[in-house]
Amino acid sequence: MSAKPVIILGTLDTKGEELALLRQQIRQAGHHTIVLDLSTKEEPYFEPDINAEQVASVATEDLARIKASKDTASSSQVMIKGAVAILKQLDSEGKLGGVISIGGASGTTMATSIMQELPVWHSQSDGFQHSGYAGICRPIFRHQGPGYFSLGSGYCRHEQPG
Repeated sequence: MSAKPVIILGTLDTKGEELALLRQQIRQAGHHTIVLDLSTKEEPYFEPDINAEQVASVATEDLARIKASKDTASSSQVMIKGAVAILKQLDSEGKLGGVISIGGASGTTMATSIMQELPVWHSQSDGFQHSGYAGICRPIFRHQGPGYFSLGSGYCRHEQPG
């Protein structure tokens, strides 16, 4: 397994099944994962490594109050604030190998907003210039039926040798 984990962002209450599959695939590829839950409505599909209560707490908010308010915009801002702080802390500790997400409209908006707040870095270790974090934080949408479903977004950190 790689030394630095891939952070998986998402709302485990609505996209838990998809996120579980993503986690499985990343682990099968030999990478360690940390699942960070951005749920603000229901209980998660599976137990994350960093739960929504922890994320809200870092943003000095109470998850129960957020759930009761049913204000998606305010709830999202709280979860973005908390997740950004958590990911910046992981990055400062050298424990951030990449971030990926799966989400619908709200989940992808939160995840890409989080990614855009992380530091931008560049590496040419493999002969290509890679833009990190903000450079690839673009939602990807696929048409499915009468609406759109976001497949998510992500980045992968490329380290310079030695």
